[in-house]
Amino acid sequence: MTLQITINVSEDNYRRAERLAQLTGRTVQDVVEEQLNGSVPHYPLEHIEEIVKLLSDAQVLLLANSMMDAVRLERFSELMERNRSGVISKAERDELESLLKVYHQGNLMKGHAIGEAIQRGLMQPINS
Repeated sequence: MTLQITINVSEDNYRRAERLAQLTGRTVQDVVEEQLNGSVPHYPLEHIEEIVKLLSDAQVLLLANSMMDAVRLERFSELMERNRSGVISKAERDELESLLKVYHQGNLMKGHAIGEAIQRGLMQPINS
C-alpha cells in the first residue's frame, strides 16, 4: 500500500535528488523512497563518481560498508568451486559470469563510496 504525502524539502536536497534521478534513469520519487528506506540501489557505473557525491552521508557509509548478500555469495562460492573442479555447465558458467559482474561492480561502487566517505571525514583512511 502506498500513501500520497506532501513534504517540504530544501532546494539543495531536491536538486540532488533530481540530478540523481536523471543520472540513474529513475524518478525523483524513487530516489527519495530509496533514501527513506536506507537501501543500497544499483547505480550505473558510467556516472558513479558523480552519483556518490550526490548521496547523503548515511548512504555513502551504507555503500562503503556494503557486501554481496549471503545468498548470492554462497551461490558464487558454489559456482567458483564447480568451475575449479571442471564440472561447471554452460548455464552455470553464464550465472557465474553474471555474479562476477555484480561482484566487480559492487566493489567499484564500494571503492568510490569509501573514497567519498574519507573525503567527507566519515571514515578514517587506512594507514599502510
